[in-house]
Amino acid sequence: MTPAPATHRLELSTRMVYSIRHLSGPLHVHWNELLHFLFHDELSTAQVNDLEVAAALKRFPTENESINHFTAAPINEQRWILGTLKCLLAYASELGDIEGKKGLRDIVRKCAASHPNLTDPETDRVFEDMRRGFLEFTKRKYFLVPGSIWLFTLDFVLRWVALIVSNEWNAPHFRIGVNFFIPGLVLVLALIQQRKDYQHNLALIHSRNDKLFFGFRHYYSTAQYTTLALYLASGTIIASLVFDSLWGGLSSLIGLALYYFILMQVFPVGKLREVYLENQISGKSSEDYKDADENDERMVLLETQLTSSTGRLEAYVLESALFGALAFSAFLQIFATNLISFADVEKFAFTVQHVAHGFILGDATEFTNYLPGLNTKETLFSLISIETLVCSGLFVAVIASRLRFSHVADRMRTVLNLAKAYNEKEERLLESDNPSVLTSERFSKVNRRVHDQLELAAVRLQDIDPIVKYIVYFRNMGVFVFATVLITSCLFISGALAWAFLLVVAITWIYFNYGSIKLWVSGLGIRARLLFAKYGYALLPVTLLPAGLGFLLRVGFGMDHTGGLISLTLVLLAVYLGGSAFLTFYDPRFGEIKAKNWPTMQFFFGLTVLVIGLGLTMRSIHLEGANEILLVGIAAMMLLNVVLSVDLTTPKWLSFIWAFMLIMATGSFLFWTLHWAGWPEMVGLSTWMIPLCWLVYFIRRKLFHKLFIKILIVNTVVVLLIARQVAFYAVDSSLLESFKLMYQHQTVGIRPLLAYINGIEIDFSADMRNVSEGEIRRSISVCDDYLKTYGTSRGATDVYRMAINMYETIAGELAVDVHQKADSVSLTKALLAIEEADKIAVLFNYEIRPDVGIKASILEQMGRGEEEIRYYEKIVSLTNDDDLKENVQKALAHLRNGN
Repeated sequence: MTPAPATHRLELSTRMVYSIRHLSGPLHVHWNELLHFLFHDELSTAQVNDLEVAAALKRFPTENESINHFTAAPINEQRWILGTLKCLLAYASELGDIEGKKGLRDIVRKCAASHPNLTDPETDRVFEDMRRGFLEFTKRKYFLVPGSIWLFTLDFVLRWVALIVSNEWNAPHFRIGVNFFIPGLVLVLALIQQRKDYQHNLALIHSRNDKLFFGFRHYYSTAQYTTLALYLASGTIIASLVFDSLWGGLSSLIGLALYYFILMQVFPVGKLREVYLENQISGKSSEDYKDADENDERMVLLETQLTSSTGRLEAYVLESALFGALAFSAFLQIFATNLISFADVEKFAFTVQHVAHGFILGDATEFTNYLPGLNTKETLFSLISIETLVCSGLFVAVIASRLRFSHVADRMRTVLNLAKAYNEKEERLLESDNPSVLTSERFSKVNRRVHDQLELAAVRLQDIDPIVKYIVYFRNMGVFVFATVLITSCLFISGALAWAFLLVVAITWIYFNYGSIKLWVSGLGIRARLLFAKYGYALLPVTLLPAGLGFLLRVGFGMDHTGGLISLTLVLLAVYLGGSAFLTFYDPRFGEIKAKNWPTMQFFFGLTVLVIGLGLTMRSIHLEGANEILLVGIAAMMLLNVVLSVDLTTPKWLSFIWAFMLIMATGSFLFWTLHWAGWPEMVGLSTWMIPLCWLVYFIRRKLFHKLFIKILIVNTVVVLLIARQVAFYAVDSSLLESFKLMYQHQTVGIRPLLAYINGIEIDFSADMRNVSEGEIRRSISVCDDYLKTYGTSRGATDVYRMAINMYETIAGELAVDVHQKADSVSLTKALLAIEEADKIAVLFNYEIRPDVGIKASILEQMGRGEEEIRYYEKIVSLTNDDDLKENVQKALAHLRNGN
């Protein structure tokens, strides 16, 4: 049960405070905080709030009645109540609340005059202790915890996944249902994580025996707030495009903002680190500033920080006024000179909406139809006008914050001036010749006043910090948008100029932030090194997860656009192997790498791996130049394998055997990728040598460095994936070929696909000219059956590519011979083969195609000029390849002129 005096003091003091007329809201809030401090050991937060409300409802009708109840209380209780009123009066003076200050001063004067003992030093001591204790409590009651936004990121990613899946399945109801399920899932995770983090933080606080702990406050960095703003804005835009309604976007904005607010305020997550906690506890200690010299130092430090903040603000405000006016004048100039009209801006907004709508909903037709509308001068002017308006708005936000800063800075200057006044008194007492002055009550009181004012100034400085951050953030955003305006304007002249200007901006930013960037990169490198040292082998299968997910989604769920996941696996695999090279760590079993040139080899190995990864990624999305990049990268890797084997294995004579093994494995992958002859023999040799290396590894582990083992694992996996024969066991298709066929055809039934491949293939290993017409027609019949079964629904599969390459090779060998003219039989067989290849090419608008010159040459030799012309015209009408179209048009013009 709560002692009666505590509740009586709370009730009487609250009734007196609420009896004062014209008391402002901030003073009521301050009174509530003061009560929480005074009774935090005796009453809970809810009890204090309930008792305050109950007492406020019973306020005294007149001031005289309030004084009468005050004088009826015991003297100690009177001193306590008078101290609380003085604390509230001091806060009113600090706020500049004239009416509240007047009412409080009157009642304090009357209460002090009601009893002679209320003017003695004991009453002043009670007030000073109460004020100092409240200041301490204000500083120490909350510990700052760095908040985490991983739950927001999870929510954002899940919504994108739901959007992509619903677009693939054409299931809008699924998207709506999942978007209601995702917040529930995230809120449950937030509740679990919050409780876990709270227990961790509480245990850490209790381990420090901090008695004045009141609670936690989570704070977020500027980058986190910016990320959340991007999540909120993109979510709102996507919702408005999906529902194709402004109200849909507005309701989504309100819902997402409320949802984010609940996650940040009701279920905040974040762990308090021990080092950061120590800094907070040491920063909350007030005992270090009782010395007069240290008070002087702290006063100078606070004044310097205030002056620095004020100077930066003045510079930013002046800069913002200049840039804001310049940006807004550009906006007015665009419309005043009729460079564009409001109709052009509306057309620009309409086009952007449809382009975004097509992109979000996966509607390729809508996206491609409206995208060319953004490549006009009117569009560029419209974009610049919007950018200038946004830029001026950001700078206006900086200018407007000046008023708030001035108010807080003036309060801090007042506190610092009071501290200086008390400090001068303290200095005069220190200069006294009487030693007893230093131990007198007067000196102690002045010293405490200096200290208290400095503590209050530190609190005021904390109020300035968020304002300065706000100003710096919007100023930087304004400068960024202004630079974007300049870059966009450069597009009027040329794209190269825009890229050059962007490069200058990037170099300038890197130059002025080189130190922090270098430090950040170094720290990132250390963390990555530790990550590879701890989870080196576990990270390798993680890199394969996107490919597994892509295979599952395409084969199991029928999703078409999963090629990006395959490309992501290739990128991650290249980064993993490159990182393993760049971040090589000490292997205690192998010992130190003794080669003097190892850092150079390490760099070239990592670079080569990244080049190979780039080539594989380009090849996976069928970009030109991929084969050339792969050729350079793998050839360089074959040479590096010798150096790597020598440096990363012992003894030296055995290293050359492992080097030969790696050269065979790497070379077989190159030959297999580029479809060169001889790769099966290289793979077969590798399948015998790699197990031998593994056997030696398990017998003598210390002969191999960990990096070499990772290289060996990758080569083992590659060889097993492309091998069609392992030891004495032969298969119809390698694992990688089988997986590709299953992935492309969205099925796990590989046997029918292999039957098609074997039926289409023609064995011409002896002499291609001896291939009969019947064998070609049999192959074409199987290919036509495959065409009817799959058509273009599975895209340009490897079966189509294999068929085109084979028919092109047959036709070229039979009909194109520089030494002699082909006979009619050979031309007939060649025409059969190349027409089947052309039939496949027509299906895909010549995105995959044979050499168009082969069919043209065959038709020319057979005297079918008109058919050759029609063939060229068909290519021109179907293809989207500008280079092919240009070459065919030249050949067509030459052919017509010749006829």
